[in-house]
Amino acid sequence: MELAVIRRETSGEGVAYSAAALASPGGGGAGSMSENVVTETQTLLKYEIMDGAPVKGEVIPVRLYLAGR
Repeated sequence: MELAVIRRETSGEGVAYSAAALASPGGGGAGSMSENVVTETQTLLKYEIMDGAPVKGEVIPVRLYLAGR
């Protein structure tokens, strides 16, 4: 089992509109304005938390150090 820290950047025309449309109760989409939106995704870090899959109900403590030392 791994934990990944992912950075997602969204830019372009209609970014605010497409985010509002996706968050609306109807879901829907951004329509024709979403054609000019670019989304880039980058995996920053991956941590291996444990080997294998967890048992249902198992608690796995995780400590992440966000600042470099």
